[in-house]
Amino acid sequence: MNNLILICQTSRTSLHGVGVCLAGTWSEETQCPTGLVVCGMRLRAEIPHVYDDTCINDMVVMCCIV
Repeated sequence: MNNLILICQTSRTSLHGVGVCLAGTWSEETQCPTGLVVCGMRLRAEIPHVYDDTCINDMVVMCCIV
């Protein structure tokens, strides 16, 4: 994962990750169903190496009732 954008559903404001990387492509925008909010994230990280070549490989966002 090279970067991340989080968007608030009610105000459409966004929080952008820092840094620029030309590798990879953006995934489709996804959102929690109406009435639910992001309450957690599960990340899959690469085992540390001398050089960090991928870092985060997968992210699953959990949605909970407000």
